[in-house]
Amino acid sequence: MLNWFDNMVNVTYCCKRVMPECYFVLMRYGLRVDGVIYRIKDTRICHVYSEDCVKIEYRSQEGAFADVERIIKQNEELLGNLNNFNYVSMNIPITECETYKMNI
Repeated sequence: MLNWFDNMVNVTYCCKRVMPECYFVLMRYGLRVDGVIYRIKDTRICHVYSEDCVKIEYRSQEGAFADVERIIKQNEELLGNLNNFNYVSMNIPITECETYKMNI
């Protein structure tokens, strides 16, 4: 018999900040599969209006669920952080990081 209970979390965030001299766009995709894996993909975009380029940074992180769970279980106050991808990102390794400059 199949277990149809939800055993994962899939979250996408997008934040933007526009200022007089530049703008930032921060995007994060987070995936948690219970008992298996955490995966986080970050993209940061920055443009300074006085420059003729846009800077883009892409970062990928991946770690075993058990490794993060072990860190969190050491302190019961952190149990709510299993779904907090900001906290998780500080505790799993970066697997890829690339920076691009796009001329406009």
